[in-house]
Amino acid sequence: MSQVIKKLLTYIAVILGSWVLGFIALTAVFLLPEDNMEKNAVRSVDIFEREGTYPTMFDSVGVRMHPDNMFEIKTLLFNNRITARDNFTDALMLENAIYDGNEEVIDKALNVYRWTDQDTNPVLSFKNCYSGQAIVKEQRDSYARYWHGYLVILKPLLLFLTYGGIRILNYIVMTAMLAYLCLLMLKKFGREMIGLYAVSLIFFWPFTVPACMQFATVSYITLTALIVLFKKYDSISAKNSFGAMFLLLGIVTAYFDYLTFPILTFGLPLIFVIMLSDDSHHFSKLKGFIQVALWGMVWSMGYVGMWAGKWILASLLTDSNVIKEALGKIAERTNALAGVDMIKVSALRSIASNLCNYVNIVYILIIAIILLWVLSVSIKNRDNFRSTLKNNWILLVIGFIPVVWYATFRNHSYEHSSFTFRSLQITALAWLVFVDRCKDTIEKTRDGC
Repeated sequence: MSQVIKKLLTYIAVILGSWVLGFIALTAVFLLPEDNMEKNAVRSVDIFEREGTYPTMFDSVGVRMHPDNMFEIKTLLFNNRITARDNFTDALMLENAIYDGNEEVIDKALNVYRWTDQDTNPVLSFKNCYSGQAIVKEQRDSYARYWHGYLVILKPLLLFLTYGGIRILNYIVMTAMLAYLCLLMLKKFGREMIGLYAVSLIFFWPFTVPACMQFATVSYITLTALIVLFKKYDSISAKNSFGAMFLLLGIVTAYFDYLTFPILTFGLPLIFVIMLSDDSHHFSKLKGFIQVALWGMVWSMGYVGMWAGKWILASLLTDSNVIKEALGKIAERTNALAGVDMIKVSALRSIASNLCNYVNIVYILIIAIILLWVLSVSIKNRDNFRSTLKNNWILLVIGFIPVVWYATFRNHSYEHSSFTFRSLQITALAWLVFVDRCKDTIEKTRDGC
């Protein structure tokens, strides 16, 4: 018990230290001059004017899909919601980054202000405030309940790059990281694992992610976590530091993310921790299952603990009551009402709203091909299914992590399912790996794989 208490106190100390480091980093970037940031950001106004608020890759096709029309012929053929970008939040991020008010730097770092007008859509307010002959500083708005840790990266980038330039940089860096991850994956597991991962990426739809800063944060964190895990697995395993790893992932996610698809930074590394284990079957025993559940609690501890730190620091060091605001927003995001019309959202409706992104002719064909593969593997290896289920059922359980998230945060998951669906990559990868483990014709690189 003393070891448990000691570890818990260590985790708490790490979270408190992260509050301090996060606060210092934010304060430091708010000391940078905003002139060049503003100039580079304003040069990108035309992008928002041209693309609008939620542009898709195929703008000539505009089918808005939701649970009530998912079986209509037009939706089945042409739904392209999965390709949507979130310029709404990207414009908001730019406005936060270039704010140049006269408040004290601590106040600006903790309350995160922006200039806006009467329009609540940041794309339109960004255009109205910054696209004319003179910058319109009509009213000040605040968004204090998030850390906005992305500003630690975005503000320095805006000293040299426009929004369009940041998009190009994202495509280059993310492509390089993904290629390197696949190389590491090839060395550890072979080509088949790259294939399974590539198929799971189809359900993530990575093509629009680099073009949207809001989607990039969790994507970068996840890619970095997987690369570090592949490179340093033996060291992490020898020190039994997986708990610390998941704690840090929860902390970093809460610091940088805008509540997009944060659970991805837990689910994907968890799958590979199990696959890299010399005794992966251990995780389908009661002791192993408890270990996985504890790691989930540790990730949640880091995520919630880091997020709460922003509310506490902002409430203590400024005149804002961010704790009250944040708790009210949590109650809203977990309740059963959503949308302008305050539709009652059940857990099933929230889940369906995310699944609806895959309702179009292309994904129907892709899913049909995958199901045929699953059926083929099941028939050829039906004698292995029982032992595979006995030794790997934990993968099936992990596949339900996004479902639990959608059911819990039903309001947010329903309203923002055009990007929260990306958490389902966890489900796709976990279940694909389970099916692959039914096979006995391919030699695996690790015991139990």
